[in-house]
Amino acid sequence: MGDSGVFLSSKQAASLLRVHESSVKRWCNAGDLPCAVTSGGHRKIQVEHLMAFAQARDVSCMLTPFASDAPAVWDGLMMLENQASHAKVIEITQEWLEQSETNRIIALMTLIIEEGHPLASVMDGVLSPIMRHFGSRYVNGELSIGDEHCVTQSMREVLIGLSLNSRQTGLKPASKTAVVGCARGEVHELGALMVRLILENAGWKTVYLGLNVPTEEFSDQQLKHRADMVCVSITPVSGWGDVQNIVTLMDRMYESSAPYRLAIGGGIMAHYAEMNQDELAFVDLSFFDAIVPFSSWLTGQA
Repeated sequence: MGDSGVFLSSKQAASLLRVHESSVKRWCNAGDLPCAVTSGGHRKIQVEHLMAFAQARDVSCMLTPFASDAPAVWDGLMMLENQASHAKVIEITQEWLEQSETNRIIALMTLIIEEGHPLASVMDGVLSPIMRHFGSRYVNGELSIGDEHCVTQSMREVLIGLSLNSRQTGLKPASKTAVVGCARGEVHELGALMVRLILENAGWKTVYLGLNVPTEEFSDQQLKHRADMVCVSITPVSGWGDVQNIVTLMDRMYESSAPYRLAIGGGIMAHYAEMNQDELAFVDLSFFDAIVPFSSWLTGQA
């Protein structure tokens, strides 16, 4: 790893090593951890020196998974913290996505969330813009079909990896169930996977149906599992008529003995007003064009 010129305070270094700041100061004073001292007496530790120290001492460091990209990752974290800007994190993640570096992306998203940034904000602020970026490049002929499929599959692996990580952290037992899937004809499931992850992090059990699900199956699975919610993902290429057809058929198949909320999400929702619900049977019918509003709404369903 070269000299990036990226420096940390002793407090920041301690946070990355998950130790007390006094330990970092002691290592610096002993010469074990190289540092520079400012005219004001503050220690400045180069990122590369901290990682080399952690490796030599077999000490866990939060930047270790990023290897030579660690300085760029730190810059991205600081930009996110101080300027509330996702720009640097998006830049890094896009590069990794093109290289199918899914483990690094999972590690970075996990670190950002551990630092206190809400999962839904990470999805809307980082992951969704990245997929729109690659989608635009594909439409403009800048990506081949193979490249687009590779990027999409890598993002799918990231979302599944984040979901597996969440399950391994000991979530509370699920008290509610949601059926999640993509509408008939849908061939992109990233939005549905995001919704699934949000639900699981909120303590819901999910019955995930995947791509291209006939509307009747959403109703059948809801009844089979007595689910409290059904979430349908539909992409912007669909029309409002497709949304209305889903609502009409599910309303027709609704069983009052198994009440549930229906949530329909996708970029198309930004262009239409809410549907008149006066004569619909659902406990609630809501439309979402992003993950943050869905997550906020979900909080109210607890």
